[in-house]
Amino acid sequence: MNTFFPIANLTTTIKVLLALASIYSWHLQQLYVNNTFLHEDLDKKIYILPLLRMVVFKTGQVCKLTKSLYSLKQTST
Repeated sequence: MNTFFPIANLTTTIKVLLALASIYSWHLQQLYVNNTFLHEDLDKKIYILPLLRMVVFKTGQVCKLTKSLYSLKQTST
């Protein structure tokens, strides 16, 4: 008796989606995200102003960064 386990394969999934897009004339877009430094811990204290849509309970509050962001002097990007 043979047993079959369906396993999701990223390459096959992409090929199937591209084939469906071709058949149904779907519009495709490409997105590249590089998150090399996204989860790097900071060794210095860095504070930023809250974003426009963030709820601020007191005026003058700031946000303390615990992970690095792009274009910081502390990262190598």
